[in-house]
Amino acid sequence: MALLLAVVMGNMAMTPGPVLRVHEFDPANKLHVFPGQLNVFMLWYIALLSLGLAKLGRVAYGRAAFWLFGVWAVLAAAMVLPGWGR
Repeated sequence: MALLLAVVMGNMAMTPGPVLRVHEFDPANKLHVFPGQLNVFMLWYIALLSLGLAKLGRVAYGRAAFWLFGVWAVLAAAMVLPGWGR
């Protein structure tokens, strides 16, 4: 679906998420690249990983989600801030 969306929009950075609200996408602008990291499918995947980790580790879902979303946020920031997430 993401590839089809990128073809229709004419930009490979388009993913199903808030980046669709950016009209003139500029890959050099970090404020345009950050919403591209908020992919709906990635957030769903992390939520499911949190559920599995909570069951496997016998911890609360909130605790597992906090750590997994935290790691994702750090990695997303590490990709966006130096400009590697383009």
